[in-house]
Amino acid sequence: MRITVLSKIKGLLAAALIAGAVVSCENEKPEFVVPTDHYYPFFIESYIPDTLTVTAGDSVILQFRTYPYNILTKRDSVTIEIKDIHDADYEYVRPQLPPKLGKDSIWSLPVHILKGVKNNDAVRLKVTDKLADTIWRSAPIVLHKVRKSIENVTKDTLSFKEGTLATFQVRSTPLTLLKKLPLDSITVVDAKGFKCENAQIKSITLAGGIYEVDINVMYPMTTGDMIALKVSDPDTTMFTSPVMLNIIPRADLGYLSLKIVSDSICGFLTGGRATVRFKTEPWNLLLDENNKMSLTDIDGDATTSIALTSKEFQSEDSCWTLKINVTSSSVQSYDLRVCVTHPDTVMLSTPVRIERVSCTMSFVRTTGSKKMDYNDNARTYSYCMPTVTDFSQQEFLFSHDGDKITIGDSLLLTGKTNILDARKPFTVSVWKYDVHRDYTIALYNTGLPVVRINTHGKSVNRRDTWVYYTTIRIEMPDGTVNYESDSLSLKGRGNGTWTETNKKPYALKLNSKAKILGMHKQKRWCLLANYKDRTLLRNDAALWLSRHTHMPYTVSGRYVELVWNGNHMGNYYLCEQIRIDNNRVDIAEPNLSDPENGGMLVLIDDFLDYTSSDRQDKSPMVGFRSTGSDNRYKLPYVLKDPDEDESGNLLTSSSPTYQYLFNYVKNMEDAIYGLKSNTNSNWQQYLDIDRAIDYVLIQEMTMNHDSYNTWPKAGPHSAYLYKDAGGKLCYGPVWDFDYHTFTLYSDAAYSSGSSSENPRLRQWELLKMDNKGNNKYYFADLVKYDPVFKAKLLERWNEYKYVWKNGLPDYIDMMADSIRLSESYNDTRWAENKSLTNYRQNGDYNLTFDQAVEAMKTAFYRRWDWIDQNLPNLCK
Repeated sequence: MRITVLSKIKGLLAAALIAGAVVSCENEKPEFVVPTDHYYPFFIESYIPDTLTVTAGDSVILQFRTYPYNILTKRDSVTIEIKDIHDADYEYVRPQLPPKLGKDSIWSLPVHILKGVKNNDAVRLKVTDKLADTIWRSAPIVLHKVRKSIENVTKDTLSFKEGTLATFQVRSTPLTLLKKLPLDSITVVDAKGFKCENAQIKSITLAGGIYEVDINVMYPMTTGDMIALKVSDPDTTMFTSPVMLNIIPRADLGYLSLKIVSDSICGFLTGGRATVRFKTEPWNLLLDENNKMSLTDIDGDATTSIALTSKEFQSEDSCWTLKINVTSSSVQSYDLRVCVTHPDTVMLSTPVRIERVSCTMSFVRTTGSKKMDYNDNARTYSYCMPTVTDFSQQEFLFSHDGDKITIGDSLLLTGKTNILDARKPFTVSVWKYDVHRDYTIALYNTGLPVVRINTHGKSVNRRDTWVYYTTIRIEMPDGTVNYESDSLSLKGRGNGTWTETNKKPYALKLNSKAKILGMHKQKRWCLLANYKDRTLLRNDAALWLSRHTHMPYTVSGRYVELVWNGNHMGNYYLCEQIRIDNNRVDIAEPNLSDPENGGMLVLIDDFLDYTSSDRQDKSPMVGFRSTGSDNRYKLPYVLKDPDEDESGNLLTSSSPTYQYLFNYVKNMEDAIYGLKSNTNSNWQQYLDIDRAIDYVLIQEMTMNHDSYNTWPKAGPHSAYLYKDAGGKLCYGPVWDFDYHTFTLYSDAAYSSGSSSENPRLRQWELLKMDNKGNNKYYFADLVKYDPVFKAKLLERWNEYKYVWKNGLPDYIDMMADSIRLSESYNDTRWAENKSLTNYRQNGDYNLTFDQAVEAMKTAFYRRWDWIDQNLPNLCK
């Protein structure tokens, strides 16, 4: 009685609140105001019945309105629960998802009905607003539980044609019952409920509320047999009522026969396996155990050279498939028949010839008539096209000795060009009669991005002149475009790498900052040739060491294939150019009038004084040799940024920037030199000790000959430093490691072919080098006279050494794997320069790539061991 009254009240409330909800939907939705002194109703509307029919295991959706309509979305403090009529938790109805508000201001709450729900259980929704200390409850809903059931739509007799599938039609409660169950939980049984072994379910489909169950009825089942469906789920087991089978004989029955349906000739490959297909009349003749089958020769006599290995009935076309093994390797062809012995007669099929065939591929050619490589074990034709990234429209020419060649169901042309999608390896089949042999076809590139540069007829032959309006396109290995521009500027770069080899390095300038190959945005980039490095890995490996120190910035780079005006130039290293920028050397912009309050990028490089003719195409360097106490160091300092005034003219020795750096360096070197007599030297106010130590350890670990070279004069190369506004001079970022680094063999090995160990493996490069001409680096004085420098040097070595030792060899192996294929094309491309051994002096020129990589790692290990053993003594 109480439920009925509540329902009537609910109807009145619904009418009032629906009107309010419509108004609020038609106008702008009101802001939610927490009710504090009024009762706001919460109820289930009439479109959800007072009595809800449910089935255990099913899900239903409860729909309701609230007032305000958005009470469940505006406040984290509002919760919704399902309670029974006494406000106790009701455990058999559980929400599956949070309630969702529809466009018509109706809430939908999906709930799951659990096993244990009883008829006439009543539930309602309880909403609690913890902040407003308010509770709403919906009108009750009475649950009516129904039993699951399954019933026939097919009545009494199930008729179907012999050899076809029987379709059994059923209806279930709930409607989705069979759809949710796995197929193996539904079985065909006889009238007594026992599983019927000769009737198998093939498929179940739901259409118009009726399930159609397709059943394959097999011999010896016949007209008059009874079948039913058994459905099992965790709650119950259900049966349909039995129906009688009515198998309608095919009209052409009335005699017994065997007919070969394969081609008149069936092939078999090496291994002697052939396949023969045939039909019987009637279709189930061989399902009778009294009928025996065998193979004979063409005269019907028993065979000794062939054997039947298996037979299988194909219900889709009522054919038998026989697998036959030719037991004699000398048999090239054989005429045979299928023989069936029936109690009344013996039948022989039409004859078929089985013949040994090869159906092999002769060759495959791809674009440009290039013959693809063949792996007989994998039966794979493959070809590397190092600069191709789009394989979607590739030309293929096939030659074979079969009848035809196919890809899937498509016939390919023989002796003519086929345009095929080769973005993924694909399979082609060479056919002879009814057998085929499969071949895998695979095109691939080196796995590196491809940089395509076109200068449009303009020559890039100087290091001091930009060539404008060239184009660049960077493609990823899968063909996607990473970057493209028609306004690239180019010029040469480098020193010996530009003048001494044909594989040139280049400087690139984009028209606007861009992020390339995952590296930070900038305009300026470098293409390094790495010609002097047999492994191509030395620069990248040294940068890895830097990234595992406290250096604030390390150059990033990616290996690429370079295509220059359509010609493949081999493997290059596309990397960031060292610049003042918030993504690179992150310091203040230069200040020409007040250099102390601006940033500055400096290079220590002995090419400052080099004036031979091979530098005529390179802009002059702006700089000086230091003149500290007694001219002891005389290091070549070069201004990189700024190096020009506001008008674009090179800075002179009278410019504020030049004078500031000159005096700053002099004071710094005087302070370092003063360590010899004054242990309280203030050199650290000029030079950052941490960056200096990181720099030194990287140079020593790599054995970098350029860190203090003997050519062209006694001085270092490529040592970058930077100075922020008001800051100290800092070493970094590190640069230039392709030459005389990680060298295992001595210089004598270049010409003699000996394998004597490089003596530089067991000597200091910077820390004790004081015999290069009339000057030396100040690191020898720092490690000799400053206990703070020595202590921190040893401390940093102990911090880095195991990270380096355990990580760098694995990184070298990983990068060697990534460029191994590219390196082989690069080595072939530049084979004409292999006589230039003077320009690839890392002691590994005559080694293979893998040998050179192993020599590089061996040098690293030996150098690491020597430093680890000797640095503690040096720092005492």
